[in-house]
Amino acid sequence: MLVLLIGPPGSGKSTFIRGVRRLMGSDLVVVSPDDIRDELFGVLMNGGRKVHKFSREDQRRVFDEAFRRAEGALRKGKVVVVDATNVKPEWRRGWLDIAKRMKAQVGYVLFDVDIGELKRRIAKRVKEGGLHVPDDVLERMVDWFKKDKREDLKRVGAVKLSRKPAQFVKQIEWRKWV
Repeated sequence: MLVLLIGPPGSGKSTFIRGVRRLMGSDLVVVSPDDIRDELFGVLMNGGRKVHKFSREDQRRVFDEAFRRAEGALRKGKVVVVDATNVKPEWRRGWLDIAKRMKAQVGYVLFDVDIGELKRRIAKRVKEGGLHVPDDVLERMVDWFKKDKREDLKRVGAVKLSRKPAQFVKQIEWRKWV
């Protein structure tokens, strides 16, 4: 099964994954383009500011590697969770292509959080040395998230899953045997 997390920065996707990992262990593979970006290009943050400007080629390398990892894990029968914003259908297309090619069921988890709370969480993250997301970028991503009807997910029969880690795991376990 391939699970897409969908939500703007600061909405709790990575926190959710930490909870799910504790419950699922090695049955779960998390593919995070952010983590792969760090692996390929090193530490790129300085006081919450990016110190490396990514070219389209850099981004392509990151996603080629992410897609390769997801496909390999699906081939081994693992549950793959994509820890990325995925707020636009075109950003999900590559993941859905992999699921189709691998004949994997698709699930998704929505992270709908108020913009004020997102800004608060991002400010806290920056104070702790994490990524700064400019307000205009965050607002644009929230707008995309709100307008997205997720028709692409409906077309492939994707299943909406719970944001509560324990409930999510129960849903995943049940689907393994169906």
